[in-house]
Parts: sequence; C-alpha cells; structure tokens
Amino acid sequence: MDLSIHDAEKRDELHDYLMASSEKWLQELVAPLDWVAVRLTHEVIWFKSEWQAILSAAEAFNADLIIKAAHSREGAVIRTPQDWHLLRHSAMPVMLVKPLVWHDHPVVLAALDIESEDQAELNARILRRGADPIRYQGKKVPEIKVPD
Repeated sequence: MDLSIHDAEKRDELHDYLMASSEKWLQELVAPLDWVAVRLTHEVIWFKSEWQAILSAAEAFNADLIIKAAHSREGAVIRTPQDWHLLRHSAMPVMLVKPLVWHDHPVVLAALDIESEDQAELNARILRRGADPIRYQGKKVPEIKVPD
C-alpha cells in the first residue's frame, strides 16, 4: 500500500485525536473513585494486541491486579480470545467484570493452579483479590474445596 504524506498526517491526526479523547473519557470514568483508599493508576496506550498492551502496562506500573470489562454474548464462559490470552499469560490476578450494577450477593469465581508449587504466591493473590468485592460489602467469603 502506498500512502502519501497527506495520508500519514491524517493517520497521525486521527491517532492523536483518539488518544486524547480516550484519555479524557478515562479521566472522567475514574474521577468518582478519588475517594477510594486504594491507589488507582490509569493509562491510555496504543498497541496492536489488547491483551499484550494490558500486560505491558500492568508490568510497567507494577500492578497487583488487572480489572477488565468483559463484553460478549450472554452465557459465554470466556468472553473473547483477548480475555483468554490475558488470563493465560498474566502473572497477576485478572478480574473480568460485567458493566452492570452488582447484586447483593456477587459471584466471584477464582481459578487456581493448585498442582504447581510455583503458582502458590499467585494463587494466594488471586484468592485475596477475588474476595475483595465480597468483603467490601461486609459479607463472608464462601470457600469450596473439591477433593481429588
């Protein structure tokens, strides 16, 4: 494909516009959360692959939790291929959330790798972070153990 300088300039203008509007939208989204006791960091980045961009930003900020909106058809277990890659390759807990109002009794599913000693620390972090939404509501965290 042969792009003229004019096309490249338009592409750069579009990129700049999209980045600026996304940053404005994100700032408005997180502004009501200023009162939260947890330090929140946000970043708008341009990357070819969504899941790789998320992991890159999380590592750069030394994040201890990734929260990602889940968009898909009703009833799908794994939301998108991007979500699947994010869950598979993340070294930190990933919370996929629906853009809906929470119920009085939220369901949080934590998937652990209990057969690998190498994953013990990650498993503990997943359990702690997975229980946070329930604890914030003053509820008791249920545990289910499945025997071999």
